[in-house]
Amino acid sequence: MDYATLKDLKPSEFEGAADGYQTTSDMAGRARQALERRIAARMRESLEGEAATAAYDQLRNLSENFHYVEVECGLVSTALNALAFDLRAAKKKLDAAIEGAQAEKLTVNADGSVSYPPGGDEVDGKIPAGARSPAVPGHTSPVPP
Repeated sequence: MDYATLKDLKPSEFEGAADGYQTTSDMAGRARQALERRIAARMRESLEGEAATAAYDQLRNLSENFHYVEVECGLVSTALNALAFDLRAAKKKLDAAIEGAQAEKLTVNADGSVSYPPGGDEVDGKIPAGARSPAVPGHTSPVPP
């Protein structure tokens, strides 16, 4: 993930999506229970014959489909909440790093590189020039601003 994406990220949007999937999971679970406990149970009590058996088999298949939706949406909800948790931690670290850089009078650029102004102790009668670090991870040598 690049700097701009993480900086603008809103983990709450993933949590909102997770809530939607959980709501769908809950609805499918309630539908499955109603199908099994009320509809199918009453059919078995009051109907018989080949048509009733065929209808009951179709209801059992529908119940299995509701169960599938219930489980899968629950898993997606859990995964989205876990992703939001991890992204929130990464964003918190980034925000702290930006705040720390700004406290030191450094400029964090739109690409994630950091610029610093001229300053420090004179070297050979000159104040060291400012520079800009690269945005690419792993590079430490400054590049001109």
